[in-house]
Amino acid sequence: AAYVVQAVLRMHGEESSGRVEPLLSTALGRTRWMLSHIAVVVGAVVVLHVILGVAVAVPYGIAIGDVAGPIGDLLPAALAYVPAVLLVAAAAVLCVGLVPRRAAAVAWGLFAVWVLISQLGPLVQLPQWVMDLSPFGHVPALPAADLRPLPLIVLTVVAAALAVGGIAALRRRDIVVG
Repeated sequence: AAYVVQAVLRMHGEESSGRVEPLLSTALGRTRWMLSHIAVVVGAVVVLHVILGVAVAVPYGIAIGDVAGPIGDLLPAALAYVPAVLLVAAAAVLCVGLVPRRAAAVAWGLFAVWVLISQLGPLVQLPQWVMDLSPFGHVPALPAADLRPLPLIVLTVVAAALAVGGIAALRRRDIVVG
């Protein structure tokens, strides 16, 4: 998830350094420019989670003497986190679109709060409503728990809505330089 924050904030870096202005003066529009960044992030998230699932499953499979068996359990467990990570990315997109001068601080702040809630919340016994603020708290604990698709669908829909909001906000504002 930290990768997606950094990758999305590259858009803000390109904007504040003045590198995006010459690009946008061509036929490339703001929406296509932002969508190209988002597409790379989404593709990378899926690829990285597939690699993660395989990288965890294969050594475990070797250890138990069945290399292919754990992939069927651990690959879906890794992929279950994709919607939550995409929500983090979409929140960063919204920050770039709405608050460009503070995008890095807000995006990294949200990421830090969500990670702290999901990692330390159970230890300090935070109330459930606080735990529900983190997108990571809605991911089923596969393979130990049953797959519940509704939370993953909701996370994906919320991520899409945040990304659309970020794109719309970018289209309505001036490019920030410096």
